[in-house]
Amino acid sequence: MKTAILSFVYPQASRFLSDFLHSCTLQTDRDFSLLLCNDGVVDLSERIAPFASQLQITVAECRGSVVENRKAGLRLALAHGFNNLILADSDDWFSMERVALSKYLLSTSDIVCNQLVLARSPAELLRPLWLSRLHDDQVILAPAIRDGNCFGFSNTALKPAALAGEFESIPEDIVAFDWLFFAQLLERGVSARYTTRCSTFYRQHEDNVAGLLHIDAAAIHRGLSVKLRHYQCLGGRDAWFSEQARAFNQLAQQVQQDAGLAKSYLTEMTQNLPREPLWWEATRLKK
Repeated sequence: MKTAILSFVYPQASRFLSDFLHSCTLQTDRDFSLLLCNDGVVDLSERIAPFASQLQITVAECRGSVVENRKAGLRLALAHGFNNLILADSDDWFSMERVALSKYLLSTSDIVCNQLVLARSPAELLRPLWLSRLHDDQVILAPAIRDGNCFGFSNTALKPAALAGEFESIPEDIVAFDWLFFAQLLERGVSARYTTRCSTFYRQHEDNVAGLLHIDAAAIHRGLSVKLRHYQCLGGRDAWFSEQARAFNQLAQQVQQDAGLAKSYLTEMTQNLPREPLWWEATRLKK
């Protein structure tokens, strides 16, 4: 069975790449290839050179948008015929058993989602996420990620055979690619399981698109357009998504047109955050 770790490197995250590569070399199961999609890191060869003797690294140039690069990386994995694909962000790192455990769990599930631990650096770990929301060996069905997402391109592994090319239909203007990607799969009935037996250390820094350390009014406001577009893209699958798209479109227009309503909405959301919110879950409809 062929296994790959797929990651994306870009200039803003390149300063963290050595931590990521070091965690790859520490894996208890080293039988994997590392696919790096390079989006503009001009000195990547020099950065990976210290690890080249320990890792089987393939670099592909990907100079598009986030959506285009995600698709290019998935196509690359499919073209190489990998049986298992472990997704990892190059500004994060992970526990030593992640590869071994992902392989093991993928023998019975199409997708494996592992625990996230918030961190600023390997020397400054903060806290694990979602301890009260998700438990080890939990089966995750489609309704669990309708309001928010726990599947990212740094804490998941999957069988490429389960993809069926659906990701190709994801439009260019999607911000939360990962959420839509996994939502499509789960809505189709692809099996997914959660584990706390390995961890991704999720680095919190200023370039995170969807950090979870601090959720403020700006993040909640941004979530309106993200969730609206997400539900629009899924509208053809279930009437629930169409209704959510209609409701979020109405709310977004009201917030844009009425400064007083916008202030009260954002205050209500920030003061009543969900318990251990998933990505994008903090933005909700008004009660």
